[in-house]
Amino acid sequence: MGTTACTQEKEEAVQVEAEGAQGELRQPTGADGTADGAATQATSSAAPSPEAAELAEYCRERAETYRLFARLIDREVNADARSLVLAACAGLPAQGQATGAEADVVEGMREMGKALERFDRDIENDLACDYARVFLAAGTYEGTAAVPYESVYTSEEHLLMQDARDQVRALFRAARVMPNIHDGSIPEDFAPFELDYMAVLNDRIADALTKGADYDPASLAQAQRDFYEHHIANWFGGMLSDVEKVTKQRFYRGFARALRGLVACEAQDTADLVEACAPYAR
Repeated sequence: MGTTACTQEKEEAVQVEAEGAQGELRQPTGADGTADGAATQATSSAAPSPEAAELAEYCRERAETYRLFARLIDREVNADARSLVLAACAGLPAQGQATGAEADVVEGMREMGKALERFDRDIENDLACDYARVFLAAGTYEGTAAVPYESVYTSEEHLLMQDARDQVRALFRAARVMPNIHDGSIPEDFAPFELDYMAVLNDRIADALTKGADYDPASLAQAQRDFYEHHIANWFGGMLSDVEKVTKQRFYRGFARALRGLVACEAQDTADLVEACAPYAR
């Protein structure tokens, strides 16, 4: 891989860090502190039931998980990202306790944590170079990369700005969210945007259950289920296969395994969430 390409990507990453994350969604915030300025119901002063509080906490944890993976696709690993990964690894179950797709999440995360146990400038630079190789095709002669846009994996000609982008853009507008960088330079079907949208939906369920925010938890859970089926499950596997083909770093091999496991788990987890939120329909 060419040093110049890696250095350029590193410099661009520093600039993004200075300006704020590009792979995040923005939403208006109301005076009551709830996302999207959602009106507070008259009953919002009442404490939530233990069941509602537990479900809200589960949704908050889901949001944190989605945002972690969004962050890791959005830009290179730095000291802050390392801290997020290690914090997530601290809560992992003991080795051998998880099975199936959940084991892929756990063991993938464990690999990510081990890769970051030691972290200095050289390791950070190696990870930045691999990030550029994996997601930007920097320094690869054949141009193979895990291009993190849904349209590339779902359109017949593998091009940007295709039907998937239009569909996701319409959903974002209906939900009153927009990309943090909203000048049109980054298509809305960017993987971090899609993951962050799932996080937003989880946060809104939690706000509805514990803060009286005027959202319908049942509808939001169904929206998650639908978005997962039509805009995550349909293409993340292909992207992660490309990550595994291109990466030379243990960290991104673990990342691919963990995120693949999460996507597989969500087939059941999003269905379970729809069921769990049904009693709170409004």
